[in-house]
Order: sequence, then structure tokens, then C-alpha cells
Amino acid sequence: YTDNVVGTIIGQGMNNILPAKIGEVVKAYYLARESGQTVAWLIGLVFWERFFDLNLLLLLGLAIVLSVSSPLSMGAFGLLVLGVWLSLLVIRRWPQIARSLAVRLPVQRVREFSLELIEHLVVGLNLTVVLVSAFWSVLIWLQYVGQVALVLILVAGLELDLTAVLVIFVVSGVGMNLAGSPGGLGVYEAAIVLSAGWFGVGQEQALAAAIVLHVIQYMPSTVLGLLLMSRFNVSYKQVRKPAS
Repeated sequence: YTDNVVGTIIGQGMNNILPAKIGEVVKAYYLARESGQTVAWLIGLVFWERFFDLNLLLLLGLAIVLSVSSPLSMGAFGLLVLGVWLSLLVIRRWPQIARSLAVRLPVQRVREFSLELIEHLVVGLNLTVVLVSAFWSVLIWLQYVGQVALVLILVAGLELDLTAVLVIFVVSGVGMNLAGSPGGLGVYEAAIVLSAGWFGVGQEQALAAAIVLHVIQYMPSTVLGLLLMSRFNVSYKQVRKPAS
């Protein structure tokens, strides 16, 4: 349990500093070192983490679109998640198809990594995993929604109802999850300014609130992640060689 918590904090801290979600690889490397599992197996777990995050954002977005007249369009995002689910269904139902494609990959290390990842997905895709992951994901995201509502309404003093908060949360959450910049820097703020503008919030007000919210999320995890990396002797240089 302690290793999981430490790995998660280190990964989040590195995501705030390094581009392209490289913190997820750092987390997988640390957990592989501590647990004896392979990096590929742990990357599979990271995949499920992010996949459930995106699914919850999708469900919230679709609920908003269906219940209110909103400029938020989730069609493309919904098709993306649906496509991933269909791909997982094919892997689960006909794993030999996925394996036959993986063995044709030209680079041996990529081929071996892909085959191991497929095996992990085949074993991991069951009802228990789905239900347990969904339960914890809902609890975590409810905390995130509460945090956003607290900052936007009580700290920034913006006159927003629950629907507006949820729209801003979904748009900024999608931006944060899909952004390639370190910590979603710039993308997160732009997403909040854009979505808050739909509800009559001025750009300067929205930007100020977005910066405060991002700092609250960014600074503690970054500082703690760096401290834990030093404490447990983890460096990006160590990760680069096995990750490559």
C-alpha cells in the first residue's frame, strides 16, 4: 500500500514537471522496482486508471448535454471512448487477433512489451476490476468536483450554479487529461476561461480563478513528489534507459 501511494505521488509530481504524461512511466518504473513486476504490466494498470478517469468525464459531460442546453459538445470524445471500449472487447473476446497483430511489430522490445500488455488487459478485464475501479474513481472525482466548486464559488466569488461548475470541471478535466504540456500548464487555464465564459464570467476573473485552482493542485503534489523521489532514490535518468 505504501509503495502504491509513494509511486502515485511521484508520478503526479513528474507529470507536473515533464511533458507528455511521462510521470506515468516514472510511476510504473518505481512500482516495478519495488514490487518485482514488469514495467509493461504496471503500464497496464496506469492505462486502466486513465481510462476510468476519461469515462467518468464522458458520463458527466453526456449528462450535462442531455439535461441542459449547453455549448459543450462531447460527440468526438464519446466516439473516442467508445472506440477504446470496442478495442478492449475485441482483445477480451478474441485475444488471438491482438496477439497476431502484436507479433508483427518490427522492434523486438516493442513487440514483447505489446504482448505483455495484451496479456495484462485480457486478465484484467473482468467485472470485479470494473466495479472496484469505478467505485474508487467516483469517490476521487467527487473530491475533485468539490475542490473546483469551493475555489470558483467561495474563493473567487463567481456566481455559478452546480451545472456551470460541472461544465467547467468537465472541460478543464478533459483538457488536463489530454494536454501534453507539463501539468497541463496553459491548456487547463484556457479550458477554464473558455467554459466559464459560456456562463458570463469575464476572462480576467476566470483566468485568476484558474491560476489559483491550478496552483492548489500543482504545488503540493510537485513538491511532495520531488521530496519522495529524493527519499526513495528515484531519478528521471534512471527511468529513461529501461523506459526506452
